[in-house]
Amino acid sequence: FLDEYPVLARILVETLDRWAEVSVELLERLCADWPRISQTFWPGVETGPLQGVSGGVGDSHAGGRSVRVLSFAGGQRLVYKPRPLGIDTRFRELLDWLNERGAPDLRTARTLDSGPYGWMEFVSAEPCQTREELQRFYFRQGAFLTLLYVLNANDFHRENLIAAGEHPVPIDLESLCSPDYGRSNP
Repeated sequence: FLDEYPVLARILVETLDRWAEVSVELLERLCADWPRISQTFWPGVETGPLQGVSGGVGDSHAGGRSVRVLSFAGGQRLVYKPRPLGIDTRFRELLDWLNERGAPDLRTARTLDSGPYGWMEFVSAEPCQTREELQRFYFRQGAFLTLLYVLNANDFHRENLIAAGEHPVPIDLESLCSPDYGRSNP
């Protein structure tokens, strides 16, 4: 079969080599960052060993690296993002500043920026339990939409927002503050 389709054989070998390379890289980064990860996301909590790594949950970055969700024996989960998370950190600081000044308790996932990659809190989707929670969810969603409009953000669709009870939580902030392509200023 592979004699008949040699290009397929080459693609399979290259894909497996790339998978092995990025998998080892992820584990090396996890080990190197572990003290900061545990302090940032689970201070004083024993997570137990890494039990699983799943992919296919986000965009691909930096030569085919992709978002991964890591699961630990203690039930904790952590999101690995193969891109810088500086914009996520600054956005969280902006939300903290707005919340201190009366914004409707806007929230984003906690992050740990490690330069060319980073770690993010796993946010579970949860339904609202009451009508009041649902009203607060939509009020917060409106506040986020206003803020995202002001920042000229794009790429905020259902896959980049998690409904965590009464909190809409944006999880992919790489396209905040986009240029104004197509707009002309008189």
